[in-house]
Amino acid sequence: MYKRSTTKLFALIVIVGSFYSITQDVNAVGHQTELDFNNQIPTDRPYMDGTVVFDSKMNGNWDIFAMDGSGNNLRQITFSPSDQRWPSLSPDGSHVAYSSNEDGFFNIVVKDMQGERQFNLTHNGSNETQPDWGPWDQMLFSSDINGNKDIFLKNIWGTPEEQGFGQSEAVPMTFTPQDETEAAFAGESHGNIFAYVTNGNIWGYNMDDFRNWAIREGGENERSPAFHPYEGIRPSREMQPQFIFLKNDQLYWSNIGWQNNFSQEQLPVRIPGEIGTVSFSQDDPCTIAFTTKQGGKIGLVNHCDPGSNAILLPDGNTNLGAGKVDYGRGSRGGFMGGMMGGGNNMMGGMRDMMGQGNKMMDDMQRQEDERMRMEQERMDEQMRMDRERMEEQDRMNQEMMERQMEADRERMEMERERTEMQMEADRERMEQERQMREEQQRMDKELMDEQMRMEQERMEQQREMMKNMDGAGGRDDFFQPEEKCFVEDEEDSRGLFGNVDIGTEIDCGMNEGFEERMKDPTTLAMLGLVVTVGATLLQMLRGN
Repeated sequence: MYKRSTTKLFALIVIVGSFYSITQDVNAVGHQTELDFNNQIPTDRPYMDGTVVFDSKMNGNWDIFAMDGSGNNLRQITFSPSDQRWPSLSPDGSHVAYSSNEDGFFNIVVKDMQGERQFNLTHNGSNETQPDWGPWDQMLFSSDINGNKDIFLKNIWGTPEEQGFGQSEAVPMTFTPQDETEAAFAGESHGNIFAYVTNGNIWGYNMDDFRNWAIREGGENERSPAFHPYEGIRPSREMQPQFIFLKNDQLYWSNIGWQNNFSQEQLPVRIPGEIGTVSFSQDDPCTIAFTTKQGGKIGLVNHCDPGSNAILLPDGNTNLGAGKVDYGRGSRGGFMGGMMGGGNNMMGGMRDMMGQGNKMMDDMQRQEDERMRMEQERMDEQMRMDRERMEEQDRMNQEMMERQMEADRERMEMERERTEMQMEADRERMEQERQMREEQQRMDKELMDEQMRMEQERMEQQREMMKNMDGAGGRDDFFQPEEKCFVEDEEDSRGLFGNVDIGTEIDCGMNEGFEERMKDPTTLAMLGLVVTVGATLLQMLRGN
């Protein structure tokens, strides 16, 4: 910032030196310029050599139109059945940016003012509106890609969109849940500064340190900020970006708020009706273009001359249906064109600016020192926050590990208790099964005993009943009493292999035919064989 401002100061010195003789010649012929000695800015009619662009629905839908600052050469820039809104001219006046909903959503389009070429700078499936072309060829716009409207920044030249082979990402500048709209770049010396509107208030933003602050607060329906194209609206005061804005449809100017200087004043301009939007001329810092709410008329006014009247274009009576206006460079263009257009009056203002050179340098040095101090404080605060964040992260990690270990211990204890409970349940189940088996065996035995007892009782009852049956029924023919025989004398007791005691019960048919069996040759042969085998075995046992 310091180097750019110093370079500009040297450029102003060279310019003033180059035109000093011209100034003296003009004054020598008696052309006296009336000055506002409070502001040290010359009074004059509005600068009318620029290019006015605006959006209008004079043909049904919204399209972009342009005309000269004099109101001549009215021409249509876009021709589409969709809406084309919010035009913004490039710093050199060769291109215009605007929002088009030709694809269903509003996208930012960049178009050559000669109609030779155009391209979409955005194509995100969301609404990108209210573009503002900055002095360093960057674009600010409002987008609802995140739901609410935020301010985004994007380069214009050298992007894939401009070269026709892809898309690039825009950088979000704001992140609040409120809508941020109407972004406006500061002048060419402060292309890193912009203002925007949120909740009816105007905020500032510094893209060097990503810091924003409230410039105008109070909810007084403040809108349409537009920055002075060079330094300030009141150059004799503290040098910082200054802008105009509308508060309750009245025109005001304000500082950006450096060093807590938020000075503001109402500009006593004579504009018929309520103001819709405003824009600074890029060639002449005294000229403001405006639209009216009633009829969308377009006019120019010189804010440096409180007594001057506004000029409505082209003839003072035409309702152009304009929405937003931007006043860009004319055929002579640039700061030089504005100086020549203002003639000797601008030279007076420049000499006054030269008189403020030393003060400006001191102010800039103080601003640089303040910026460095704030940057150091920001870095210290960031380091402190990082350290606290790391400590907090370590503490959280330690707590998490302790909780995990405690959870593992509880889980293992629960697993052990579950295992013990399972083992105890298994033991109880096995004991119950054993008792059930024993009980079943006992019951089976009792059942068998009971069945045997009952069977015996039944048999006994049957036997008793059979004894007590009436009549004969031929029973004695089939059931004879069992015959029993005993050894009665010594002769009957002799046997083949030994004698039987007298009185021993024997088979009743045992003695019948005994003699005949002994006389049988087969029987005798068998007896002889038995005797022979027995003798042989006896010899073998003796070893002979």
